[in-house]
Amino acid sequence: MSKVLVSVTCPAVDETYDVFIPPSLTVREAASLLGKGFENLSDGRYISSGYELLCTRKSNTFLRGSSTVAGSGIVNGTDLVLI
Repeated sequence: MSKVLVSVTCPAVDETYDVFIPPSLTVREAASLLGKGFENLSDGRYISSGYELLCTRKSNTFLRGSSTVAGSGIVNGTDLVLI
């Protein structure tokens, strides 16, 4: 299955990136990977806790960590927030 292109904002460092994520990952796994990515890209301004959460920007709802990316309704173009 192809990857999903999403826009992810991290308010802690006021940065937004467009990234591809595999739809088969759980939301928890995707949040963890994105946290590590923001840690690397922010030059140390963001430190991953390992307990990051994802929510949708449009509806401001937290996504269930045990759901897959595909199962949580994340599709190409979805705007997410990493908290």
